[in-house]
Amino acid sequence: MFFKMMRDKKGFTLIEMVITLVILSILMTITLGMVNSSGRIFTASYQRDTDKGIGDNAFEAIQTACRYATHLKITDLNTTTPSSSGSYDQGFYISQTQSDTSSGYLHYIDKTKNDTGYYDQGYYSGRTIRYNIEEVGEGHNHVKLTLQVIRDGHSVYQRQEVIECINISLLTGTSNSNEMKDDYN
Repeated sequence: MFFKMMRDKKGFTLIEMVITLVILSILMTITLGMVNSSGRIFTASYQRDTDKGIGDNAFEAIQTACRYATHLKITDLNTTTPSSSGSYDQGFYISQTQSDTSSGYLHYIDKTKNDTGYYDQGYYSGRTIRYNIEEVGEGHNHVKLTLQVIRDGHSVYQRQEVIECINISLLTGTSNSNEMKDDYN
């Protein structure tokens, strides 16, 4: 009777167990590869979104200031800062933190001469920015703003636009103090 129970007992053979383990290990390898790949894609996407967000926010701050400025003086900040540029007592500049890329953090000097970082350094997440503004067109009321986001020494995002300086174009005909001046040498 004991031997009859042993013969009727169903179970897995060693071969079946080994084949099952091999199939499960192949499935686990494929699954882990997909999870790892998804993590890299997510990280790359997050980096691009952060680059674009930082660039767009800084660009829009400078763009708004240029668009609605009544006076606009473009200076070379290697020789001058907004606080020392005569009657133009407020403006943006970059505090140069990376000399190899000539980039840094966006600063703003307001009318009371408070020099503050436009965004906290933690906001940049290891990135820096640089921008260039140049007068374009014949009417002396348009500027071309180019802004770049720098990460790990490389430009990873760039935005460029020609901006109409609305108040300068409205006021230029009535007062010569509203002219756009370029102070580059």
